[in-house]
Amino acid sequence: EIVFSIQVNEFEQSFNNSYISTGQIAKTDQEKAGLLVSWFSQPPQPPSYSEDTKEHYQTVEDEITSVIEMNRDEAMNYYPLWNEYHQMDSLKKK
Repeated sequence: EIVFSIQVNEFEQSFNNSYISTGQIAKTDQEKAGLLVSWFSQPPQPPSYSEDTKEHYQTVEDEITSVIEMNRDEAMNYYPLWNEYHQMDSLKKK
């Protein structure tokens, strides 16, 4: 593990980071390894959080909540006695 770590560090130091920013496709094994090393050496950062982002996430959360509620209501309408059956089973077990 130590040998591999040293080799990765040496390779990372010798790799030209400007290659990554050009948006080209890695073709050789060395280029692919360089992209892999770069990917793990610089983890992705979360997006900046602004009021627009907050509003967007709230809208998405509200939409998901409404879809879940609609599905629940639809299921309850399809099986109108579902709650009663469930409660009866619970009472029988006691």
